[in-house]
Amino acid sequence: MSPTDPPQNIYAPPQNPEPAPPPPKLSALGKWLAIIGACMQVGTPIGLITTVIGMRRAFSVLGSSGVGDPTQLSAAIGDTLISTAIGLSVGLIGVILIAVSVLAFHFRTPWIFWVSIIVSIFFLLVFPIGTILGIVILIYSIMHWKEFLTPPAPAGPPQTPT
Repeated sequence: MSPTDPPQNIYAPPQNPEPAPPPPKLSALGKWLAIIGACMQVGTPIGLITTVIGMRRAFSVLGSSGVGDPTQLSAAIGDTLISTAIGLSVGLIGVILIAVSVLAFHFRTPWIFWVSIIVSIFFLLVFPIGTILGIVILIYSIMHWKEFLTPPAPAGPPQTPT
């Protein structure tokens, strides 16, 4: 700066401000992992429903034969356990996909928050491992609710129209 330059007002905004960088974009892979994981969450309630239906069938087999044929009862219970395990496994894989989306790709939107709350409630019913997983998901979702429910702030200072 030379002595012949006009004095500058240090409190005035710059004349040619640099454009603010765009807000951070959500990862496309994180979004798709979250969507696939959320769709797979249908497996958990289906697993619970098939448990109830299968056990009712098993007990009707027990009641229809009077004394109860152990081979028929064990076959009905085996079918129930297989369908329950498949439904819960699909739901668990969905939880893993959502966790990767949230933790690795930082994909946090309001719908992910609500899906995680609903999923945690379903997993609370699946004792003992599901209960532990449901508690962990519920605690994480509640402790980080602001990250999910507030829109991302712009990265730079607000621009004034010129």
